[in-house]
Amino acid sequence: MFNFRQSTLARSSWGHVFDTTDANTDAYTVGAGAFASYCVRQDCSSLLSASATYQLAIDPSVDQQSVHLVIYGGSIVHRVTDHVKLLGEVTSAAGRTATDGVQNVDGLLVGYGVRFHTDNIAADVGFLKPIATKGDDGDFLVGLPFVNVSYRWQ
Repeated sequence: MFNFRQSTLARSSWGHVFDTTDANTDAYTVGAGAFASYCVRQDCSSLLSASATYQLAIDPSVDQQSVHLVIYGGSIVHRVTDHVKLLGEVTSAAGRTATDGVQNVDGLLVGYGVRFHTDNIAADVGFLKPIATKGDDGDFLVGLPFVNVSYRWQ
């Protein structure tokens, strides 16, 4: 049985990127997105989620050149025991520039791992693997390792 858990209708972000190569250029980003999660279990200990985010990147050094991206994906968090969950996520994007039409990004980014948690502390251990639809998937067979630790104040 699926139960509606939550939906964040608006989430915004902004950023600044500085290129330290010989060009020494700056770029700026601004974005907004929507996220939704659905409970897989009655206690909502396992979730299916989907997201779509619009991101605008502007490089002022190239005649206000801008890139428009829509980043989309889905994920699952599945409870195995009271303190262990399995994680899985698939993300891709589509975008356009001033000179190109809308094109899908070549491939996907797949993330998978395990979350160890208590009521207040969680540690995620896993891998991020780019999957190319054309060409090389990279040098890492299982993906790039990642570790994330978080603390929740109650």
